[in-house]
Amino acid sequence: MIRYTPEGDFWDVVAESYWQREPFLFECDPADGPFDRISVFQALTARVDPDPLNWIQAAVTASPTALREYRLVSFRRYGPQPGDGDFDGYFERLQGTAFGFNVHNLGGRNPDLLQRTAAFNEHLTSLPGAPVVRKWELDAFAGTYPATPFGIHRDNAGVFSFSLVGRRTYLLWPEECFEPGHPDLTRPDPEVIARHADAATRIDVEPGFGVYWPPSRWHVVLSDGNPFAVAQVSAYFDHADLGR
Repeated sequence: MIRYTPEGDFWDVVAESYWQREPFLFECDPADGPFDRISVFQALTARVDPDPLNWIQAAVTASPTALREYRLVSFRRYGPQPGDGDFDGYFERLQGTAFGFNVHNLGGRNPDLLQRTAAFNEHLTSLPGAPVVRKWELDAFAGTYPATPFGIHRDNAGVFSFSLVGRRTYLLWPEECFEPGHPDLTRPDPEVIARHADAATRIDVEPGFGVYWPPSRWHVVLSDGNPFAVAQVSAYFDHADLGR
């Protein structure tokens, strides 16, 4: 297994074997990684204008199996607050609620985090034949939901996800496993997802590790209901540049 480093062999291995090709698990020492719990939590609680793409959803049932069983809720009530102190205090305040959030533009909330993403742009955007990256995004996902509320899906982004809190299981499928409009897509029902688990690549991630997947991969994230948090660096592409 390779280890993340801001410089050096990590980027050579990624460029030669994984970038735009295959998902993989990598080590990332919390002390040496680009993101840490304290800096990310400070970014999440910074008093800035919210990004319109941010969302936080809470389940209205004990075991949600459809997106309609979640509802959008207020960040002021359900999002991290300075008074929580840290992720531990935040999750303690919301214990007993199945929820999740996605907050964008962490670099705008904490400029130091933006500087730490420079290595991704520097090492991966100049590769011969690689599609042009339309934008780089640094965001965070956190919560306790048992499965991604919008189920198995695909983004036009290559993603490096760094675990900060808890454990998450990523299931990833090649492009040919699903056609757009497949009835089992976008359904956060564990039984529906389980139908396709044997065909998936499974990657378990916890603090000290990270995962990368290319934009061609369908994916969903599962958890055991305990708190988790990740910071993600995503390279977004235009669909035409990806050939689909």
